[in-house]
Amino acid sequence: TLQGVYDRVPDKSEWGKYVDTSTLETCYNYAGIVLKSADSLTQDEIDACTADLKAAIANLKYHTTAIALNKGTASIKVGKTDTLRAVLSPTGAGDEVTWSSSDKDVITVEKTSELEATVKVLKYSKTAVTVTATSNGLSASCTIKTLNPLDGAQLSKNEIELYQDETHTLKATAIGVDASAAPTGDVFYTWSSDNTTVAAVSDEGVVTAINPGTCNIYHHLVHTDPSS
Repeated sequence: TLQGVYDRVPDKSEWGKYVDTSTLETCYNYAGIVLKSADSLTQDEIDACTADLKAAIANLKYHTTAIALNKGTASIKVGKTDTLRAVLSPTGAGDEVTWSSSDKDVITVEKTSELEATVKVLKYSKTAVTVTATSNGLSASCTIKTLNPLDGAQLSKNEIELYQDETHTLKATAIGVDASAAPTGDVFYTWSSDNTTVAAVSDEGVVTAINPGTCNIYHHLVHTDPSS
């Protein structure tokens, strides 16, 4: 009934905080006018008014009262992208979502739909970057750590000869998108010998000859993040 529809219109003074007040007032006043003149309307006219009012109420735009993101942290390689999605309360809130990056030189953010945005890592940064979504004055953020996609390393020597108990320090130069930034908190180096009875190598790359023979010294570039 029209009375039932009218009763669905919330109290203006309270709900004005959460919905588009101009639309709400239009619905409220319209329902009141129709009710007052209901005695002079035909049933078809009342049904038509009821349908109009239902449609208007269904299209009320609710203001955002809370916002969250689908993830609070992320680790992304240089040159790669990820998608962030805002979740608004109440469901169907009509306030616009805007996006921002705390460092646009490192990470850009581009709105791709009403609630989603694509973030892209342009270059490596030792400092994490914050991407923020804002709606109706409320905000939620994702802290993004950039990963340095190193391809490997070049050693200072490809072959060395040592007498027993002699030492030699090998140096490694990182090769990759941003090799100048390595090693970082996301990557570290390890060293190993395939025959420790012939020669050993320390964590700093110092090779020590132990006994006559031949062995291979390996330099390993290890990523702490398995996705890297």
